[in-house]
Amino acid sequence: MRPRSDHSVDEPGWGPLARYIIAATLARTSDGGAVVAIVLMVTGGGGSGWLAGALGACITAPHLLGPFVARSLDTARDGRTVIAAASLAHGTALAAAVLLYPQTHPAVTAALLVVSGLFGPLLTGGISSRLPVIAGHGQRRQRRAQGWDVATYGISGTVGPTLVAALAAWASPATAALTLAAGCFIAAVVIRFLPYAPAPGKAADVPRPIRTLTWASSPPGPCAARCI
Repeated sequence: MRPRSDHSVDEPGWGPLARYIIAATLARTSDGGAVVAIVLMVTGGGGSGWLAGALGACITAPHLLGPFVARSLDTARDGRTVIAAASLAHGTALAAAVLLYPQTHPAVTAALLVVSGLFGPLLTGGISSRLPVIAGHGQRRQRRAQGWDVATYGISGTVGPTLVAALAAWASPATAALTLAAGCFIAAVVIRFLPYAPAPGKAADVPRPIRTLTWASSPPGPCAARCI
């Protein structure tokens, strides 16, 4: 079975929504549990708390660059490809960081974790950008899809650390982190089977991140005041 590449859209229903829930939960579980796995891996191997915290920050701090990373999604012909690639890259960088940590300088691990973290925003808000085409028309459908989207955050935020703790106790923190990476690889496949949605506009029409942030932080003008 091949992913749909034409410009048709699946009829909204439980099929596309179920695939969305699976992909979002897997990807977000990896994103939410990775920092716990890294901290346990460092401290369990005799590393200092300072090093554990620093490496944990390497995978979370890049999320602040979300507005810059997100532009690649806004200008892509097929956003599914961007999100799937981000999921693969996140999992690959995370797995490489874990496997190389005992063999290399911590700076190498830190660099790989930064790369992994850069793709985090596409696994959170980026996946949510698929929601409108999945929800379809009608307030009931939209509320249902939005509710499940919120649920995936809660499930991932709970299951991710719990899964890491259980696998770390049963096997090792490295095994837990590699399991999270495998979840990203599965999510990437499922993402490719989400309904297609055309790009929101031409690349030239998408504002630059700095312009977007500047506009968002400026006081509302007369037009904005009327729209509130």
